[in-house]
Amino acid sequence: MTKGGYLHILDRKRFQCENKLNLGNEFIFQQDRDPKDTPKVVQEWFSSNGIEVLEWPAQSPDLDLIERLWSVLKVDVARCRPRNIRQLKEIIKKEWAKIDSNLAQKLVAFMPRCCQAIIKLKMDIRNIDFLTYNLVVCY
Repeated sequence: MTKGGYLHILDRKRFQCENKLNLGNEFIFQQDRDPKDTPKVVQEWFSSNGIEVLEWPAQSPDLDLIERLWSVLKVDVARCRPRNIRQLKEIIKKEWAKIDSNLAQKLVAFMPRCCQAIIKLKMDIRNIDFLTYNLVVCY
């Protein structure tokens, strides 16, 4: 994905996500420091839209909440056993639509506790996969 494609998604989905998760203006945006996330034009978009972005080290483990949702989706899609690309696409769309927004809200609510645990344990952020691996189970 290009930075232009990323900006298009941000513009198109921002309010939908804020509303669906009941975030209002009280949130900090997290991204995984992919090269498309860091260009000046992307940072300017966040600034001009009044969105605070979480400082995030490059090559950090997957504390990224969307990764937890991808895990749920992957399991659900695998259970359906698609036989070809067309079926795979259909199943992905169907299973994604079935994911309850409560799951996303619970994952968001869990993030502060996860970060606090990391800080409390004074752990090296590169070695915390065991904390994040079971995030999905915590909902």
